[in-house]
Amino acid sequence: MLSLIGAGCSQNVQVQTTFPEPLVEPLPVTVGVHYTEALTTYIYSEDLPADGMDWTFSLGSANQLLFESVFSEVFTNSRPVDAPAAAGVDAVLQPNIKAFEFSLPRHSRSDQYGVWISYTIGVYGPDGELRTSWPVKGYGEVDSRRFKGNETMKQATVMAMRDAATIIIDSLNRDTAFRRAVMGGTVTAVEAADQLGAAPGYELHDEGVDESAPEVEVGQANEEMPELTGEEWNGES
Repeated sequence: MLSLIGAGCSQNVQVQTTFPEPLVEPLPVTVGVHYTEALTTYIYSEDLPADGMDWTFSLGSANQLLFESVFSEVFTNSRPVDAPAAAGVDAVLQPNIKAFEFSLPRHSRSDQYGVWISYTIGVYGPDGELRTSWPVKGYGEVDSRRFKGNETMKQATVMAMRDAATIIIDSLNRDTAFRRAVMGGTVTAVEAADQLGAAPGYELHDEGVDESAPEVEVGQANEEMPELTGEEWNGES
């Protein structure tokens, strides 16, 4: 469930949701997952003087649930670990949130609320040596006419997270540097740089709003529940 708490000129979006399980064939590897405090307690705040309000998004617990729901299904075994180095695993994954951004209808000159989330997933060997860092950018867009009040912003946030999940699974089902790093293969510096440049998703920016961005289709993001590599999500949020 998502809740939006409005008090005066502040909007506090607390993401408390579950994510449906993807129907995929798991890779035959055991991974450890290192959840950093920065990821599990992540809060994004932005003041919009022109709108006379400030927004705060609390994504911490939902971030962890997102990666738990994906990794538990795409790998034969996955378990949380305390550090990037861990015994008894083929690889350690460390997801991080790199950037968060949102747009209001006046920014895009439309009826759309949009949310962009950029993650990176560090892939480490059992010895703690970094193999590669994989970027994942998700986008969610919802028409304000579909929901009452600011419910659209909450739904757009979940759509962005689901879009990121779709891209992660698609990357693991193709011959990518990300997949090879997880499986213990060799990833050259040049190859990793090429994969970074080819990563799908929006190009997040530091300031302002790219008014053309909401018109671009990214990953599987849409107003319906996204598909994962051709398979339906198993369950409802």
